[in-house]
Amino acid sequence: MRLQSDAEPGMRRNKLVYESPIQKHYESFIECLREFCEVRSDVAVYSFYQFVVDAVNSLNKQERILIYERYLHKDHYKSDRQHYLAMDITSQKYSKQMDPARGKLIKDLGIEGLQLNIPDWMKR
Repeated sequence: MRLQSDAEPGMRRNKLVYESPIQKHYESFIECLREFCEVRSDVAVYSFYQFVVDAVNSLNKQERILIYERYLHKDHYKSDRQHYLAMDITSQKYSKQMDPARGKLIKDLGIEGLQLNIPDWMKR
């Protein structure tokens, strides 16, 4: 889900920034994610983004840039392959950089071990 262009997260001085008109409403990312999946209210969407921004900002500079370019930029790469080709590096070097960043992000969001049941119609 994308927000309106003026509400997109962006990089400023090597930090991910997100101007949210709504303060974080939930105690945990999991609580936010549950409501986000059930009802896409403005509070849930803005809170969801704020949790992600806070987690990304806990990463080091290189990891922040990798995660931002791959997932959060409005013109983000649709696959790891597109991303590492654009960076002109091998898939092994990309994995060596991206896998720890993803792991830290998952840990910071508190979603390690979380299993998602994605309906077949969404997998296309």
